Amino acid sequence: QVCDRAAFMKDGRILKVYHKEEMVDEKVWPFVISYEDTHPLREEERQKGTIQFQKITTEYLHQVSFSLNRGECVVLFDRNKKLQTDIIDFICGNVDMFSGSVLFGDEVINYRLSKGQRERDIAIIGENATKTMLFYDMNYIDNLCFLLDKKVQKISAKRIKKSIQKEYYQELGDEVYEEDLNNLDKKSLYNLVYYRVQLLNPKVVFIIQPFSNADMYLRRHIVHLIRILKRKGIAVIIVAVSISDSLFVADRLLLFEEGSIQREYGTDEFEQLRIQI
Repeated sequence: QVCDRAAFMKDGRILKVYHKEEMVDEKVWPFVISYEDTHPLREEERQKGTIQFQKITTEYLHQVSFSLNRGECVVLFDRNKKLQTDIIDFICGNVDMFSGSVLFGDEVINYRLSKGQRERDIAIIGENATKTMLFYDMNYIDNLCFLLDKKVQKISAKRIKKSIQKEYYQELGDEVYEEDLNNLDKKSLYNLVYYRVQLLNPKVVFIIQPFSNADMYLRRHIVHLIRILKRKGIAVIIVAVSISDSLFVADRLLLFEEGSIQREYGTDEFEQLRIQI
């Protein structure tokens, strides 16, 4: 949109240089990887199970209200990292909301969200998740099942873990039997982070800066993993200080300034939004 020339590279070599007047879709498209969703969640499935955040007030947020449906992805965009800090502190139980409520369908959760409710209904995938969320002294299956003890008793039983390995082998292959996480590439480590949340199956997951420090191919894979959560029917909230590739997986974007929602964007406005922000 803004450059005068674009050099398309692979393995450290320039394959083609296009000048501004040459950069039309039919010429550029062969060099662009696809982010198309080939298995989107059906609209009727999204309508089942609305999650509402009503008049949420924290140290940074002021009377913030929004809702999202099952399998929907909403991006909370704020260049100020205070939004990110506030949400992490709340979900992790470090602080309570000053006021407001969260509704899961007809179930009202007040601002003093209990530890049990947080662990059962809300998950979080932090920034640089493969470094901050995985336990490298544990094997793959123990990492994958780590959150399940919030929902299932005696998850350490070998029989249960073997059953989970067998099920996830169909999608993930031999990595589910890996004993040392240091032997895995980044793609497999991200699989572990996101499939752990899929296995937990919370009502909503907050993802903080999901594309931080990821190259083009890894970003595409993260988009794929987020879509897997959506197809599971998990509501996804991405907290971002730059829109990056979030719009490829988002259904809506809420623009924040000084702790309040300034504007909401739908998918039909995303292209213009990429230019403006």
